[in-house]
Amino acid sequence: MFTGTITEVDSARVKFAVHRVYKGRVPVEFEMPNLVLGDCMAGFRAGAIQLGKELLVYAWHDKFFAEGFVTHYCSRTRSVEFAAEDLSKLGRGRPPDPQK
Repeated sequence: MFTGTITEVDSARVKFAVHRVYKGRVPVEFEMPNLVLGDCMAGFRAGAIQLGKELLVYAWHDKFFAEGFVTHYCSRTRSVEFAAEDLSKLGRGRPPDPQK
């Protein structure tokens, strides 16, 4: 679980510059598959993936996705501008791990 700004987007991947980590080990640069799905399936909400946008990301490793970590359409992954409640409950967090 982390906050980060989208720095690169292509049809396969979304790359984040990670600002704060709230759970797990997350490096300063973090990549996830660019999945946009609906009906409570793995992936980002439509419109969430925009270059320069800062998100609060709830991600986990899913053994069914070779790409590694994914988020879920029904998770609380969202733009930080709409994540005030979550961020207040999560606290300050910590800096990301320095290694990639």
